[in-house]
Amino acid sequence: MLPASGFRRLTRAGTILCAVVIILPLVAMVLFSLSGHVEAIPSEWTTKWYTFNSSDVLASILHSLEISVPAVAIALLVAMPLSFAMARWDFGGKRLINQMILLPMLLPGTALGLALVELYNTGVLSKIPALAFLIAAHVVIVLPVIARPVIAALEQMDAELETASMSLGASPARTVRKITVPVIFPTVVVGSIFGLARSITDFAITLFLVPVGFLPMSIEIYNSTNYSIPQLTSANAVILLAMSLLVVGVGEVVARRVSRGG
Repeated sequence: MLPASGFRRLTRAGTILCAVVIILPLVAMVLFSLSGHVEAIPSEWTTKWYTFNSSDVLASILHSLEISVPAVAIALLVAMPLSFAMARWDFGGKRLINQMILLPMLLPGTALGLALVELYNTGVLSKIPALAFLIAAHVVIVLPVIARPVIAALEQMDAELETASMSLGASPARTVRKITVPVIFPTVVVGSIFGLARSITDFAITLFLVPVGFLPMSIEIYNSTNYSIPQLTSANAVILLAMSLLVVGVGEVVARRVSRGG
């Protein structure tokens, strides 16, 4: 049997290896985006690729937010009552609904994107504005990111707190507002932030459904390959990476402050 010290060293080595596998390609991408020539280690440093098509990049960032912000807002409106129902009530079909919530996370993005675009191109759905349908598709992929942690938080919450509140005369609505929501609010914030990051970085589904002339950042990166300037593509990818890290970082700060009551 492996001794505890050996197990710790093995775990540490595995963690370092995973970190290298994840971080090293990102570092290489950043270096490549700052290179004046096609070379992994820049002999000439430049930031010109970040301003090469800056107006297009800015428009793409705004387009990404036009999709992601409404998608997260709508997903929140659906996820909250859905999470309460899944965590608090027993009803027929509950297990099936639980699996359906997970389904968008399990399906390949290309398969789901193709299914959605074929659905859009048939019947009455083709009359829906393309941007509205794209936002609806992003609601589908964001919903499990928000709902799953909220369901878990509600299941782990001490239900006696709600029972005590109502036994003292508080209405169910007031109990939810004053007791339940403050307890799960940090989880809701974190789920929303990760949902926003998930939506901003989605490529496969967005590629199938994006309206003509409407280019979110993930598609702008793909289109930048047409310039045959790999440093430009890397620079755009770094911008998208920075957006995602910023969203997640802000979410972490907000969640910590909320959890501390600050």
